Amino acid sequence: MAVSNIWDHLNLPDQDEALLEDLAAAAWAYVGNVIGAPVPDPAPPELEQAVRMLIGHWYENREGTSADGVRSVPFGFDELVQSYRKWVV
Repeated sequence: MAVSNIWDHLNLPDQDEALLEDLAAAAWAYVGNVIGAPVPDPAPPELEQAVRMLIGHWYENREGTSADGVRSVPFGFDELVQSYRKWVV
């Protein structure tokens, strides 16, 4: 996913490119860990949306806690990645 797509999703001016690239790499790795398998290439639209949501959440909440309390992954994230999870029994 191009950084320009992330800028568009977050409605940001062209800034913080290195930060957004780092957040994107971390988000893709996180999604891979959540589904228990490498993310397919090309990634399905649901996983791309989950990554955009996660990047936006991490961009807006750069600390794990705040005066409002601990922030978890965005609402809807689990629903987007759930069908791609590899269950091990």
